[in-house]
Amino acid sequence: MELALDIHDRELRATVERFEKALNDWSGAWGEVAEAVRTAVRRRFESAGGGTWPPLSPRYAARKARRHPGQPLMRATDRLFESLAGGSPESVVEGSPRRLAFGTAVPYAVYGESEAPRSGRVPRRAIFDFARDGSEEEREALAQPWRAWARRLASHSGWSLAARGPDRVG
Repeated sequence: MELALDIHDRELRATVERFEKALNDWSGAWGEVAEAVRTAVRRRFESAGGGTWPPLSPRYAARKARRHPGQPLMRATDRLFESLAGGSPESVVEGSPRRLAFGTAVPYAVYGESEAPRSGRVPRRAIFDFARDGSEEEREALAQPWRAWARRLASHSGWSLAARGPDRVG
């Protein structure tokens, strides 16, 4: 079944065209989304992956205690942490109308994130696995910028969003 709709009202047509254009350009949300991801990443580091990250091996823990005393898990030098949570020259935040790339240029970051089989030396300590390891609070915080963007989009188009059910928008 196909539906064809001809809009002859100029004001309504302009409203629909603005809405359609805005739906194809998400860049207005990227700043808030990136900040929400940074906040979620900070929490992941502070909570050792929400308690899911395996501890250091006894041998490495002793070496780390000598070289980087007091530094928590995954933060020996803070290079990776700063690139993801703070904003350093190694931070990657690149947006286009329909895509946001958020990450790090720190080369060893892949070892904690990858789901590839392990050799036994470096266990998986996922930073971005909010869907599987994240708390409801983390998922809710990451959803907020999208809800705000949807409200702005609707408002800009002259529409309003109503809250309904557990997956409410507004």
